[in-house]
Amino acid sequence: MLKEGQFIPDGGKGSIAVRPPAIKVSYTLLVPAGALAQALGITAKWEGNLYRLTLTTQK
Repeated sequence: MLKEGQFIPDGGKGSIAVRPPAIKVSYTLLVPAGALAQALGITAKWEGNLYRLTLTTQK
């Protein structure tokens, strides 16, 4: 069972911290930043002059 970022075995003894996998982005697999941010539940800020996309979790 996965609960609050921890994997708890069926026996309920012990737990293992779970990290979400990294998101790999390449120019051949681009998606609109707004759609990506909405799907992930985060905000996106594009700084075109720096070619920088900042993804921030919403608190």
